Amino acid sequence: MSAVATPKENVFAGADDMLGSGSDARFAQSEVPEFMVDLEDIEIVSQVREQMEDDGQDLVGLGESLAKYQIQAIFLRTMPAGHPMPYRLVAGERRYRAAKLKGLPQLRATARELTDDEAQDLQFAENIHRKNLTQIEEAKRIQYDLGQLGSVELVLQKHQKSRAWLSKILGLLQLPEQAKRLVHEDISADLEVINM
Repeated sequence: MSAVATPKENVFAGADDMLGSGSDARFAQSEVPEFMVDLEDIEIVSQVREQMEDDGQDLVGLGESLAKYQIQAIFLRTMPAGHPMPYRLVAGERRYRAAKLKGLPQLRATARELTDDEAQDLQFAENIHRKNLTQIEEAKRIQYDLGQLGSVELVLQKHQKSRAWLSKILGLLQLPEQAKRLVHEDISADLEVINM
């Protein structure tokens, strides 16, 4: 397995410290039994990660691997009675998509009851653990935090950042699509350069 590149300055880079070796560590997944779950019983909600596949992340190849042996269980949130689906996916969307693409009906899973905030934090931290978010995906998370926390001061306190940083990162969301591609392709995330 190749080493994960160090992010330039990703505010979620400390997530590995919080999660130990991934989202499983936070909720002591070793104590939670694994089970086979029907993919049709899993609700998928939009995530901050937009790029699920690239040259180094082939879903077809992952599906082939899952058909032989699933090394890691997906992580689910148990939904309350009356919810349309019994589970919501927290971590493992690439495995879920690859299994669907391969036509697999089930995957190995663990599930826990979580609050909305716990599920959101774990989902973002899991994405960081697997592969660095692009800065636009990071900006969307910051915007989400701003909406949830309700004040700039609380967001700055949570991420230990300056107002100038917050303005710059949120400015990425206002870029025209062509400029956003420069950021997604990791050519530049410097607003001064992009806006030239």
